[in-house]
Amino acid sequence: MPDDQFPVQWMGLRAIVAFPGHVDVSNVDQLRDRLLSVINRGADVVVADMTGTLSCDHAAMDAIARAWQRAAVSGAQLQLVVTAPVIRRVLGIEGLDRVVSIYPSLEAAAAGPPVPPPLSLDEPPGSLAGDPAAGAITPAVTANPSPRSSTETTSG
Repeated sequence: MPDDQFPVQWMGLRAIVAFPGHVDVSNVDQLRDRLLSVINRGADVVVADMTGTLSCDHAAMDAIARAWQRAAVSGAQLQLVVTAPVIRRVLGIEGLDRVVSIYPSLEAAAAGPPVPPPLSLDEPPGSLAGDPAAGAITPAVTANPSPRSSTETTSG
């Protein structure tokens, strides 16, 4: 995979991965591999720079979802920087705007308040909605908590 197709800029343990103008089936496998390799190399924060991205398809959203899952398992954070309204709409349709932090610029992502740790895979997607400490653009959603047995006890 050519390094200039998805350049990565490292700042300590923070990695910024530049997305191309169009993400579709022709390049999504390489993009997914790049995101996962950056997470596997130990990045604490992976910023997906989508400021130049004008279009993407479902495959791109799947790649972002897989990267978010790998980041969550690794204890890392995935942040998206999105400027195109059409990309924001696709993220909303796919539900990724409820679990991935989205910023309007690289400066906002770097300067914004700390992003909370990724949700656990068992936590409902809307649990951080409306949390001003999240620093991300997320809609308020109503989510039902995970069902718990009323006989559940904790031991101490």
